[in-house]
Amino acid sequence: LNEYDRVWQVTQTVDSMLRAAITRAKRSGSAEVEPDHVLAVCLLALARFGIARIGPLVIDLEGLGLDWMQDAGA
Repeated sequence: LNEYDRVWQVTQTVDSMLRAAITRAKRSGSAEVEPDHVLAVCLLALARFGIARIGPLVIDLEGLGLDWMQDAGA
């Protein structure tokens, strides 16, 4: 891929993530998108079966109160 295509892919990915964060904020009744909404969407994107691995960290999404089964289809 050339540089333009890489930038376009990143832009589309960020756009999709922010749209998902907005949806999450609306579902929770929040008046604005909070950093927690964005973080939750990022973790859900990384997760496999409710577990997100970031380097040596292993994060259990259920332990954070995220319904990964419901959000997997969202």
